[in-house]
Amino acid sequence: MRCPNCGSPVMVYANRWECGYCGDCGVLRTRQTAPEPAQTQTITLSFQFVSKLDFDNTWSEMKNVISQNAEKLLPQLGNVLIYEISHAMATPGHTTDNEKFQELDEFLHSDPILRDGPNIRDIIHAAKQGEELCVAEGKLTEDACGGFWQQLIRTLPSGDDPEEFEDLLYGLGAFYQYFVSDEWGGKNLTRFRELRDAFAYHRCRHRYFSPDPGAAIARLQSDDVRQLDEDCRDILVSTYPDYFREYTLDDMEYFQCNCFFEDLAEEDPALARVMWETLLAAAGPDFTKNPTVEEYLMENNPFADGN
Repeated sequence: MRCPNCGSPVMVYANRWECGYCGDCGVLRTRQTAPEPAQTQTITLSFQFVSKLDFDNTWSEMKNVISQNAEKLLPQLGNVLIYEISHAMATPGHTTDNEKFQELDEFLHSDPILRDGPNIRDIIHAAKQGEELCVAEGKLTEDACGGFWQQLIRTLPSGDDPEEFEDLLYGLGAFYQYFVSDEWGGKNLTRFRELRDAFAYHRCRHRYFSPDPGAAIARLQSDDVRQLDEDCRDILVSTYPDYFREYTLDDMEYFQCNCFFEDLAEEDPALARVMWETLLAAAGPDFTKNPTVEEYLMENNPFADGN
């Protein structure tokens, strides 16, 4: 490069030049080339939600619930599971995935509770006929309560259901979902809620229509009036079950002893008197020593005026 001012050779330092003869200097200019266009890569991502059921773990959690709360019913739990799978397979649009069928076949053969029951061929054959297996044992709807569920309800103490019961019902819902469809649509949660509501309904019916009057009588005879209307109701229902057969859950929940006897005394005085005497007998021959119970019974006596 020569100096543009005097034409003498210049010295170059990095990106600058300087003429040693005339002292002129400047910045070197590099040739600008057009930048290459950026290369754009298009990546197509395909998402597929796969619902994969862990048979062994789900079944283990279900068995654990029954082992802790009603161990004697554990052998019958297999029929409940078979019903739920069969119920799903009898539903139009159920899975036809042979891989799922193979998984189920291996699972049924490997478990000591399940291996002697229906196998995958039995389930598929029933589904083709539009039938369900183990209905008498495992079906649970508001209109039907299978034998397993009836025994379980009788086994459980009164009060709220143990939290782990949701694991049992959710597990059944998961098996149902896996075989009712190949699409992930939250059907396991739908089925779980159906089972939960049906179980709560039948447990409530059992509490109201098959009560244990022993505790109620003990409270009356100890002057314990914390749940007097409920105790009177339980004593009457256990003694006259046919009379209460047509009562609804709401009727039972909001039962008031005084209103009940007022209405019954007008409708059927003879029956009202017999029922009233049943309560007096339950309160015991010395119930007058229990001032709170005595006051309640005497105040609500429908025959106090000699009617």
